[in-house]
Amino acid sequence: MPRPDPEQPAANAAHLHAATLKRLEQSSGRLAANAIARMDESLSWYRAMPPENRSWIGLVAQAGIAAFTEWFRHPETPQADEGAVSRAAALGWNSPEHVCVLLGTAPDGDSELTVEAIRRAARHAKLQVLTGVLGNRLVVIAGGSDNPLQVAKALIGPYAAGPVVAGPVVPDLGLKACGAWQDAPRPVLADDLLPERAMAGDPAARDQLVEEIYRPLEEAGSALLETLSVYLEQASSLEGAARMLFVHPNTVRYRLRRVTDVTGWSPSDVRSAFTLRIALILGRLADRDLQS
Repeated sequence: MPRPDPEQPAANAAHLHAATLKRLEQSSGRLAANAIARMDESLSWYRAMPPENRSWIGLVAQAGIAAFTEWFRHPETPQADEGAVSRAAALGWNSPEHVCVLLGTAPDGDSELTVEAIRRAARHAKLQVLTGVLGNRLVVIAGGSDNPLQVAKALIGPYAAGPVVAGPVVPDLGLKACGAWQDAPRPVLADDLLPERAMAGDPAARDQLVEEIYRPLEEAGSALLETLSVYLEQASSLEGAARMLFVHPNTVRYRLRRVTDVTGWSPSDVRSAFTLRIALILGRLADRDLQS
């Protein structure tokens, strides 16, 4: 019986990598075209942009696919787009450690004056910014602070009246969601709008509510999920929940404290209770989809 060749698995992996790389190189143009078509189909702000601006976004998509292909060709080699870095550096961007995004409504008038106002505010706050006006949206990428809310307060002056969302990159759903929370602070963190964003159709917000609230409660045991659900259904009444669960009110109180420990959201707070309720609904729907 022939002895197995110890080098055969490595040879097979190398052959598979080479074949995949070839397919990726041959498909790069189609991938870029599909990405642009997808943006045109699903992003209203992209469709509203002038053709020249859309062509620049197309170049970004192509560059991203090219960068991924290059990484796949040599995954062990550190990748850096020196061209992009140098262009950003020319605008005063020195690759800060912490970066956040602000999105709000641009004021009427000359967009260049708005951009310069943001830059002045950034210099005063010792922040680095890349900013621009896209349609009626004023977008700011700010670096130099790990506190998005503090950054937003420092740069909020040039924005027009209305909501300003600070945090990770989110679609226009972030601003739309502010309309559902009329008492939302200004600025407001994108993560504080999770229930509104989820109800407005943001899949990332839905996933975050399920994964960060429902799943941890599920893993902590059925008693927490059941107690939280009954408590919310009983209009946040400890005594009412205790009667429904046939336990002492102190037991309900203890379990609700555990809910806060597990999720970071307090059932006794009106805003947090709303967020928890939406997370429970989305979690149950997700479970039903898994079972179907």
